[in-house]
Amino acid sequence: MPLFVAEPYRGQAGGHVLIAARRSVVWVAAEEGLRRYDLERRTLSRPTGTPEGRATAVVASAHDIWAAVDGRLYRSADGRTFQLGEPRAWKEISYLAADGDELWLVADGMLHRRAPDGRLTPIDLHKPGTFSEEVAVVSASKGVCWASFYWADRVDAGAASYHSAVIRVRGDVVDVFQHPESDGSTKIESLLLGVMENPR
Repeated sequence: MPLFVAEPYRGQAGGHVLIAARRSVVWVAAEEGLRRYDLERRTLSRPTGTPEGRATAVVASAHDIWAAVDGRLYRSADGRTFQLGEPRAWKEISYLAADGDELWLVADGMLHRRAPDGRLTPIDLHKPGTFSEEVAVVSASKGVCWASFYWADRVDAGAASYHSAVIRVRGDVVDVFQHPESDGSTKIESLLLGVMENPR
C-alpha cells in the first residue's frame, strides 16, 4: 500500500519535501529535483530520465510512479527509469493524486483528471468576478476526488472578501461545499471532515 508524507523542506525557505513510498523504495520530490532512496541498500540517486529541475509532486499509482519536474509530468513503470508521461508542459504542477490508474493533478492552478488511456480533462472551478483562486487536491479514491478551493472577491479598490470550500468530483458531477460563513478564516480541514462525515 503506498504511503504519502509531506514534511517541511529545510533546504530553501518556503519549500517542501513530498514523498511517495512503495515497499523498500522512497521517491522524494524537492527543490533539488526527484530522488530515489533505496531503504535496503541505503542509496540515494536521481532516477534515469528526470532532469535536474525542481520537483514539485510525486505519487504512486496502482502500477506507476508519477512525478512533476519543472512543469512536466514524468512516469515510471519500474520506479528506476522515468519518461515523459504527458506531452503538455505547464509552468508548475503543484499537486498529484492517484486513484488506481487514474491521475489527478493541479497544473497552473487548474484541476485536471488524466484517464488511464491518457485523456486529460480540465475541471473548471473558476468563479466569475474573482481575482484570486487556488485549488489543492486532498485525496482521490474509488472514482471520487476531493479538493480544497480558495477564492477572493474584489469588494472595492482597497478590500477583498475571501472564501473557502471543499470540492467533490464524481464523474462529470462537481459538488461545492461552502461554509455559510466562510470568509477565508474557516479551516478547510474542519470543513472537509464535516462534508466527508455527512456526504450528500
